[in-house]
Amino acid sequence: MGLVRGCRVYLVLALLGVPARGAGQASEPGPPLFFGTPAELSIAQRALAIEGARELGGSAPGDHREGQVVWVSADNWPPDPGVTSAELAPLREVAQLLSAARRSAARLDERSALRSLAAAQRLAWEALSVPGATAFCAEVELQLAVTAAQAGRWELAADSLARAARLDASRRLLAAEASPAVVALAERVFRDAASGAEGEWPISADAERARIFVDDVDHGFAPQRVRLRVGSHALRIEAAGHLPYHARIEVAQGSRPAQRFVLAPDPRALAKAALQSALQHDPASLPAAARALLMAAGEFGSIVIVESDPGLARSLVLSCDARGCRAPLWLSAERRQPSRPALAFDADSLQAARAWLRTPQAALVTRAAAARAVTPIWRRWYVWSALAALAVGTGAATAAVLAAEPTRALRVVVDAGQLR
Repeated sequence: MGLVRGCRVYLVLALLGVPARGAGQASEPGPPLFFGTPAELSIAQRALAIEGARELGGSAPGDHREGQVVWVSADNWPPDPGVTSAELAPLREVAQLLSAARRSAARLDERSALRSLAAAQRLAWEALSVPGATAFCAEVELQLAVTAAQAGRWELAADSLARAARLDASRRLLAAEASPAVVALAERVFRDAASGAEGEWPISADAERARIFVDDVDHGFAPQRVRLRVGSHALRIEAAGHLPYHARIEVAQGSRPAQRFVLAPDPRALAKAALQSALQHDPASLPAAARALLMAAGEFGSIVIVESDPGLARSLVLSCDARGCRAPLWLSAERRQPSRPALAFDADSLQAARAWLRTPQAALVTRAAAARAVTPIWRRWYVWSALAALAVGTGAATAAVLAAEPTRALRVVVDAGQLR
């Protein structure tokens, strides 16, 4: 966070046009965001790999770069997202305006140069949420001073040099960048700024472990009583799970009243909390919550959720991407291959899977054995079923034995004519 994210690096990135972290590649999905314990991670990876290989055209989350994709644990997320390409866009425009202003000043067109520098000044001050933007502000102020002095506006040049000195005291105007008179003025202004009057400003924030940066210098966690040179400064406050606060501040001599800053929640943290709430209280809304999280966190290509029994004998693996969620995979120690009884995800399929998860096979076997141990033999259903079947068979056999054989009847016909 802060200076670790690189102050000068972003200047190079902006000038070269290199995409910043978070820009992503449209052709390659990002890694999965994993909700589960470290012990469940290998379970999820194995199950989804088997499922992906088994289905025609299927693929497990992350197997587009097998062996290289690092699954991100939701327990440690959202971390510092870095600087996105959209946040760097204004600073790239500042760099372009600076180049245009220098070209105009070289043609002695100070009016056009000052217009470009005014636009660059506004953009640079509005981009203070990016670590390193203070260096852009200082660079714009130095070029503004050089151009104003070239136009004969020495008072404006002195004011711009004073702002540059407070924003970036390490930057110096070199002899090759301006006339000797302007370089001498810059040296005097920077020297006076280093020993000028100070003001004290008590700063606090509503977020835990909020870190205060002034002119990209780390002043520690809030609350702090920050002492600064009188004049314009760049303030930035960062806290995990919140968007950075940034502003241009004016420090007066003496002590200012205490000020408490309210940091807006990070939309990614809100989306993560909404998904966890849906998983616990409203499974039917889980696909919508997963899509919202993936939209807020574009660095991820999918979401994988694992639920297990305490002994890890049985597990459920849920996977979601931008298209929605699939029915949970059922895994157990008794079967090597994962199964997916339901074809599509819905609240009923998750409820059935959780019921199966809460009743392991070992518990079913133990329960059946206990029932047999306490039930008398004459009260067991299968004993009476066997006796009934035996009685029916015996009756049928007895009837067959006692049945009478049919008799043959003879009839004698006497012809009266033969009796004579």
